[in-house]
Amino acid sequence: MPDEKSTPVSNCKYCKNNVANAIAKCEICESVYHTSCALRIPGLVAVGKNNLVKCCVKVSEVKSPLVENDLDIIKEIIRAKEEIIKSKDEIITEIKAKELLLYQNIKLLEEKVAQRGQKLGNTAGPIMQHVKQVDQPTNNTTIDNQSKTAVITKTKQNVSNKEMNLGVLQAQTASKMKEIINLGTPDSDHNPESRQPAKTDNGADWKLVKHKRRYLVGKSDLSAGVTTVPKLTSLHVTRLAPGTQAETLKEFLKQKFPDVQCEEHSSKHPESYASMKVTIRQEQLKDAWKRESWPNGAFVSRFFHKKRMVSAQADPTKEA
Repeated sequence: MPDEKSTPVSNCKYCKNNVANAIAKCEICESVYHTSCALRIPGLVAVGKNNLVKCCVKVSEVKSPLVENDLDIIKEIIRAKEEIIKSKDEIITEIKAKELLLYQNIKLLEEKVAQRGQKLGNTAGPIMQHVKQVDQPTNNTTIDNQSKTAVITKTKQNVSNKEMNLGVLQAQTASKMKEIINLGTPDSDHNPESRQPAKTDNGADWKLVKHKRRYLVGKSDLSAGVTTVPKLTSLHVTRLAPGTQAETLKEFLKQKFPDVQCEEHSSKHPESYASMKVTIRQEQLKDAWKRESWPNGAFVSRFFHKKRMVSAQADPTKEA
């Protein structure tokens, strides 16, 4: 007889094999599964600890959080494809319209060249025979015996971008050939430049460029009671101690620059350092760039004047 205390043997509901240890048990129907088999069952819901699961839940009742997102993504992809198809149809319609216009222009050029060739004794015909006339793919090209020009038979409606660009280039080439043929012809109606006299390279059209008048600076030493104003330049002096007065710096610089003028200038950080605007003569600028001319630690640079701002004028008709 089997031992009553031995572990009961059950069969796995998935693989139908015996299950002894490491099982997963359904909380509702008490069916048992191998742990590996439980992972293969779709819609199996884990309840909590002790390997309790629910296998009686229908697969349709299990809602995946990714279903709604997937549907939105699919709808967005379909909408984008519809937009692409719509834009493609518009581009095709536009290309067909340009193709028809290009074909009409080429036909017009052919007629003009044929007429011109008849006037010049059919000299344009042999030239145009070397130009490949392309209107649309798989076109049949024949030669008209009377005009000696290419005649295009239209057999296909669609045309590629490469062939369209080639057609434009050929139309431009035909137009340029027409201009070349018209050069030197006695027909002055189509060649207005033939009525103009030829320009001769005799140097008559060249002009000598004159330099602008330079300033004259006087240097007479005779004193007749007439004095001039010296040319001044301004320097920016900063990194001075806070509270430094303009008169103090002026007394310091008077020894080397007698006509120096100092003016307090607002600095970015007045609590940390002070700045000054120093004005001296232009001829003293060379001495001003010597370190011995300034206090120890002072920063000196050229002073750039601000742009003149137009102040708003008050309306005299309005009362204050």
